[in-house]
Amino acid sequence: MGVILATATIEAAGLFGIALLACRASADSQPTSGAGGIVMLTTLLALTMIGTAGGYSPNLILRRPQFLRTGMVGAGVAFAAMSAILQVVETAVVAPLSLLGAGAFALVGIAATRAGVCRILTGDGRRRCAPRTVLVGGGAIAAALLRTTQRQDHTSPRWLGYIDDQQSGDPRIDLDFLGGLPELLDLIRQGEVDQVIIALPWSARAPLLELIGKLAECPVQIRLAPDSEHVSADRATALIDLAERPLSGWNSLIKRGEDVLVASLALAVFAIPMGIVALAIRLDSPGPALFRQNRTGFNNRDFRMLKFRTMHHHSADPDGSRQAIPDDPRITRIGGFLRRSSLDELPQIFNVLVGDMSIVGPRPHAPGTCAGGRKFNEVVVDYASRHRVRPGLTGLAQVRGLRGPTDTEERLARRVDSDLEYIEHWSVWLDLIVMLRTAVAVVRMTNAH
Repeated sequence: MGVILATATIEAAGLFGIALLACRASADSQPTSGAGGIVMLTTLLALTMIGTAGGYSPNLILRRPQFLRTGMVGAGVAFAAMSAILQVVETAVVAPLSLLGAGAFALVGIAATRAGVCRILTGDGRRRCAPRTVLVGGGAIAAALLRTTQRQDHTSPRWLGYIDDQQSGDPRIDLDFLGGLPELLDLIRQGEVDQVIIALPWSARAPLLELIGKLAECPVQIRLAPDSEHVSADRATALIDLAERPLSGWNSLIKRGEDVLVASLALAVFAIPMGIVALAIRLDSPGPALFRQNRTGFNNRDFRMLKFRTMHHHSADPDGSRQAIPDDPRITRIGGFLRRSSLDELPQIFNVLVGDMSIVGPRPHAPGTCAGGRKFNEVVVDYASRHRVRPGLTGLAQVRGLRGPTDTEERLARRVDSDLEYIEHWSVWLDLIVMLRTAVAVVRMTNAH
């Protein structure tokens, strides 16, 4: 990820400089008022086109031809598009031919940058940028897969080790023995694993499906090896993709940038109202203005979520074992208004800024919350799959009216379905729609909880 970010930063600086030179080249004959907007727009369009073409994918960076082609195509299309737009609108900011000529320099610069990155990423450098991978299985299938990938260094992952249900390691596997499934899940929760390759006999259907089900709840790529110890060299690495890591690579950077931008703007707008709300809470009832509660977040890790306190301090429920109900006597006078207006959620802006939450995502739940008397993960089999992305201040389920107490199993199932749909179909456009619909719901004070 660091190499991807460095590449994008270098290219952004180069594209900005080239577009700026194109504007200045036109300054002798044309005024340059508004040139800054053209420069910024051209740079952002080029970066977006490169990202759309997959030019910032971590898996692509080790494939030189594709890495070069996606960068050059994305930048070329952006500069050509901007030149065509300037030709149509007949702006006096910059000559279209000057910008088109600058695009040729941009292609050369991007090609040189990416060729240099590929040159650096050889040997140990290449290995460090490969996905951090754990092999599951210690038998003949795993040994055959490992032999083949080690011969094909250009496609070999960065092996962290392997796990097996045996108490000791298999001498045929020349990797560090990490232990069993619990140890693997701990490594994933610590953010140490990008990819898991399963090399187990397909005949063991039940344990294989159980393993896949557990790993599907984690934010890692899951791949399945062919079921044969006698696999030709060209087929031993023909792995089957079972699950992709959501919001990885370029999408991860876009999502995080969106969160920081929106949260920063929201903090600037609501800083003074938040101070007034905090003062009103302290005057209304004794106790702190903020309420902190453990919630389960990204990668099944708990974090402390912030809210404005809406209940009497002595009646607060930090474990979330007792959900609020209509006319709940624990809710204070100001707390009722805060819940109806959703203003009690505003402190989560700080959770977004520190990286515990996103603006849009599945809403986090307290570990002890139940639906119909049963824990959430007992009600919905794939409930934990919601934790493959950061939880959100708002989400697709909330704008569909699935807010408030999850007192029945049916309500929880519908909410989880919407959360998983969001993860599967994420896009910046979808986030924008959810944010706009949330704003409308807040103004109308509908579906408050």
